[in-house]
Amino acid sequence: MSNANVIELERALADCIAYCRDHEDLEFVEYFQPRLEHARKKWESSSESSQREYLEWQAERIDEKVAWKRLARELKAAQTMLRKVNAIGYPDRSILYWDEEALTAEVDAMLGYLRERVDVIDGASSAADKLERLLTLATGENREEDEALHDYNRYVLFLAEALGTLNTAIADFRVSMRKNLGKEHADYRAIRWPLSVAPDELVL
Repeated sequence: MSNANVIELERALADCIAYCRDHEDLEFVEYFQPRLEHARKKWESSSESSQREYLEWQAERIDEKVAWKRLARELKAAQTMLRKVNAIGYPDRSILYWDEEALTAEVDAMLGYLRERVDVIDGASSAADKLERLLTLATGENREEDEALHDYNRYVLFLAEALGTLNTAIADFRVSMRKNLGKEHADYRAIRWPLSVAPDELVL
């Protein structure tokens, strides 16, 4: 595939299709117009789908980070509660929310501490219940974010395939138009060809 950027390809495709629609009586146009129309439909559909999946992935990323922030905040609240009642030996590390592995380990340790002392520390049971709920929520959001990223990556592959189809359709049409009209023809020169797609420089 050439190094033409998407804007160049979309612009050239629009020019090519416009030319085809104005010259449907030409034999090479009759052959290439359906291929160009198909390439555009495939590209537009893939672009729309990949953009939708990207936005869904980003939304899941935000939800995931919010869930881990809430968990880190609740861990700190539990530590504050234990400090106020002069508890000893509780997990007291301050963990940043984005360090998910360390935060999970500290919350697990806190859950063990609280569950063992529900009969002697007021609020231990409710604090443990809330931490457990938030940990479940955060790990669930992790799975959902991973699934959304997986889906987005699948659509990126479809988009790359559609881009290849677009590139090939324009290149083949350019070669055919150049062969049928000549590279000095006004209609040929009027199309804004990407410089790197079947360039004139390669033609004697």
